[in-house]
Amino acid sequence: MNLSNILVFLTVLLIIICTFTVYGHNTKKKVNHLPGMPAYSKRSTSNMYTGFVNVDEATDTNLFYMLVEAEENPMDKPLIWWMNGGPGASSFAGLFGENGPYLLKSDMKLLRNPYSWNNIANVLYVEFAPGIGYSYCKSSYDGTSPCPQTSGSCSPCNTSDTLVAEQNLKFLQSFIIGDNKNQPLFPEYKGRPLYIAGESYAGVYIPTFTQLLLETVENVKDINLNGIFVTDPCTSNKYQFGWLDLNPRFAYEKGIISMGTLNTIESKACSSGRTSVGDYRRQVKTVDCRKAWRMYDIALAGIGNAVQPNPIYNLPMYIDPLNAFGPSGGPNLPGYLNLQDVKTALNANGSKNKVYHIEIGNNGYPNYHSEYSACNNNPDRKTSDMLDIYKEIIMMSKEQKPSTLNFKTVIVSSGDIDPVVNLHGTEKAIEALNLTEVNGGVRRPWFFNGTGTDMGTIVEKPWAWGQTLHTKNSGPQIGGFIRNFNTTCNVDFHFVTVRDSGHMTPAYAPLRVLHMINHTLVNHKFLSTVLPSNFESVDDTTFYGTEDSAGIFTKWVLENMKQAI
Repeated sequence: MNLSNILVFLTVLLIIICTFTVYGHNTKKKVNHLPGMPAYSKRSTSNMYTGFVNVDEATDTNLFYMLVEAEENPMDKPLIWWMNGGPGASSFAGLFGENGPYLLKSDMKLLRNPYSWNNIANVLYVEFAPGIGYSYCKSSYDGTSPCPQTSGSCSPCNTSDTLVAEQNLKFLQSFIIGDNKNQPLFPEYKGRPLYIAGESYAGVYIPTFTQLLLETVENVKDINLNGIFVTDPCTSNKYQFGWLDLNPRFAYEKGIISMGTLNTIESKACSSGRTSVGDYRRQVKTVDCRKAWRMYDIALAGIGNAVQPNPIYNLPMYIDPLNAFGPSGGPNLPGYLNLQDVKTALNANGSKNKVYHIEIGNNGYPNYHSEYSACNNNPDRKTSDMLDIYKEIIMMSKEQKPSTLNFKTVIVSSGDIDPVVNLHGTEKAIEALNLTEVNGGVRRPWFFNGTGTDMGTIVEKPWAWGQTLHTKNSGPQIGGFIRNFNTTCNVDFHFVTVRDSGHMTPAYAPLRVLHMINHTLVNHKFLSTVLPSNFESVDDTTFYGTEDSAGIFTKWVLENMKQAI
C-alpha cells in the first residue's frame, strides 16, 4: 500500500471514529440528514446526535436519545431535557410534533420549526421506558415475554414510576459524567445549567426524577439542575378529581353539551359512582340516561370521560381529544419513524425492536406500574401524590442541600382549553401546597410579543400545530395568566396558564410557550411584574386614574406590554 492510499485509509478511519463513537455500552453518532428535510436545509444548521445508553446491564435495557444542539453558540447555552407523558409515549412525539427543529407533515416531509426550543438551548429527547420507540430491553428480542414486541397495547419490558426515575438518573450520569466502565458521552455539559421539562404524565416523571436527582447529586459542578417545567401535568387524584378525561362539566363549560345533558349524566340514576380520578361510571338502564350519555358521546366522538364500555367500530375521530376546539387528525409519526431510511439516518439500526411504537397503550399499559395517586385509577400510594414530592423538593432547597445550590425555578403550566388534564384541577392542586402568594403575585395576565410567522410556515405546517399563529405582527398580546408563590427558599414557584391551548402547550401555542421557557425557566424572570402591593386598598382614582391621568392599573399594563416586546 503506497503512502497516498495509507493517508486515504487513515482519513476515512478518522471520519468513522469522529462520527460514530462507542463509549462502553453507550453510543454517540452525528445525524447528518433526515429523510424529508426541506431542500434548502439538507444539512441541519445545528448539530444533532443520537445513540443508545445502557441503563441496566442485567436486563440489557438501552434507551435511545437525540441531542439537538442550539442553533447559535451551543457551548454557551443550557441543556433542556424534554419528556412526553403517557405513561407509554415517546418523547420523539415532542421532537417531531411540538418543540423540535423539524415538524413532520402529513406528506411525510419535514418543515423547519421557527419556534424550536433549540433557538434558546440545547435540547435532549430520550425514549423511555424501554419498549417504546427504538428503546429496548432483553425481553424485546429473546422471546421470553408473553407480550410480543410488535404489540401496541403492551410492552415486553416491565417498568414502573420508580424504575423510570432510576433509569433516567443512570442515563443522565452516563450522558454527562460517565462511570467506571463508560466515558461520558457529552462531558461538555458537566456543570452546565440543566432544566427538565415535559407534559402530561411527565408531571409524575419530572418531580420524582428531580427528587431522586437532588438526593443523589453531590456537586453541581457535575450535574447542575436549575429548574423544572411541567405543563398540563398529572399531579393529584384528590385535587384533579373530576377534571380529567374530557369530563362532562368541562364539556358543558365549553359549550359542547347542554346543561340538561350535564344534569342528567350527573344524576344518581345515570351514574353509579366515580373512579379514583373522577370519571363517571355509566348507568344506562333508562331511556333518559341512554339519551344523555349518547348525546355526550355524539358530541365527543365517543371518547369523553374515558369510560366507554365498548369500542365503537369504525367511528372516525372528528374532534381532537387533546384540544377542545382543534382540528382532528395529523401526520403519521410512527409510520415515518418505522421507515428503514429514517431509522438508518437516525443511527437507530442497533434497536432490537421489530416495530417502532410512538406510544404503547392509551395512557398506560399492563407492564407499566403507576405507583402514585396522579392520573391513576388504581394507585398503590393513596396518600402520596406529586404534591408530596414537591414538598420534599422544596424542603431539600430549604435545607440547602448542595445539589439545590442553583435550583431556582418550578413552573406548573396548563393550557386553558385542555380537556384531558384540565386547568381547574391543576390550579386546585397547586393551591393545596398551601404556599402563600408573593406580595402582588396574585392571578394576573402575562404578555408576549405576537410576532408574525412567515407565510411558508403557515401554509405548510401540520394543521393542529400552532393553530393561532398568523402572518402579521400584532404586538403585545395576553399569553395567559400567572400566579407566583413564596417557597421561603431560593425557589420561585409559578403557576401559569396558556391561552388558547390544549393539552400539549408547545404544539398548540408554540410562540407563547417559547416566550415562557426563555423568560422564566431559562432566565428566571417573572412573566409579568407583580401588582402594586396595595392595589386592592387604594381608592378608585389611584387605581383607575382620571380622565387625563393614568392610574396604577393602566401603568402596570403598559409596563408589562412593553416588557413583552
